[in-house]
Amino acid sequence: MSYHRLFEGYINDLSKKSSAPGGGSAASLVFVLGVSLMEMAVNFSINKDNKRKLNKIVSLFRKVKAKALSYVDLDASVFRQALKSKGRNKKYAIRRINNITFDLGDSCIKILTAVSGIRGLISRGIKSDFDIGIKCVKVALFASVKNMDANSKFFGIENSIKAGYLKKHLKKYDS
Repeated sequence: MSYHRLFEGYINDLSKKSSAPGGGSAASLVFVLGVSLMEMAVNFSINKDNKRKLNKIVSLFRKVKAKALSYVDLDASVFRQALKSKGRNKKYAIRRINNITFDLGDSCIKILTAVSGIRGLISRGIKSDFDIGIKCVKVALFASVKNMDANSKFFGIENSIKAGYLKKHLKKYDS
């Protein structure tokens, strides 16, 4: 399979002078890539002693990946809608984009919390993939905080409670 062909259109669209897709869409993709790397590492590491614990984490990986993958397109679509709409439709689109951004950040926190302490269970030969996955999820959390701040300024919405929650966790996981 030629993976670069799968991503070529998206990468080209991302690099254009256009507001969407942008950081929220890219953050969603980075998150899904990171979780997928961790899932691969966990799948390679499952044995009879850790099967129950690691299968539970794999189940969480699959659940959050499915939702976040939809955000790659949805974030861009709703952002375009927020820019074009007026009145109630604009407010609705802004609320949706804010919820998508927060949900991605919250998903990052759930994943980082779930995988804390399991690195020792990961097979030696694949720990680097696991670590890269963690870093990707941390980048997605950073992007969620940045996007919450940008959306707050650009659209004039109040995000202090949600943004504060994400920022608190970003500090905790920033290393």
